[in-house]
Amino acid sequence: MRTKEEVVASKTLAGLGVLGVFGALLSLVVAIDPEPLIAMMDWESRAFLWASTVDNLGWALVLFVAAPVSRAPGGFRLLAVLALVEAILYPLLPADAWAAYIRWWTVDHLTFYRFGGGAMGLLLSGFLIYGALPARPDTAGS
Repeated sequence: MRTKEEVVASKTLAGLGVLGVFGALLSLVVAIDPEPLIAMMDWESRAFLWASTVDNLGWALVLFVAAPVSRAPGGFRLLAVLALVEAILYPLLPADAWAAYIRWWTVDHLTFYRFGGGAMGLLLSGFLIYGALPARPDTAGS
């Protein structure tokens, strides 16, 4: 019988797999036509900076919880640490620096954002999906 922690981690892992599929679709949108996505909200606002902080805290928690039962526990922990570091650093950024950072991606370097961001998003999403898959029978329990 599985412990409560194992059940929670397994359900979290399944949720990460679904988020990985969503992330892959979103990455395709970024690569094909990011303008509607960019126009949806005020990415440069202080409120969005705080939303990014909360989002990264959520990612860190989910990745830490799912890591032990994933196919790639070390990779999940590494991503969790990176998300946690970003969540700590984001609130320290001045609002104008955040706005300049967002503009760099979405205005000044849109082509790089489309192809670089789309490719990176697909790679990370693929990694999440891979990590969320059940272990292969020949490696289970080892």
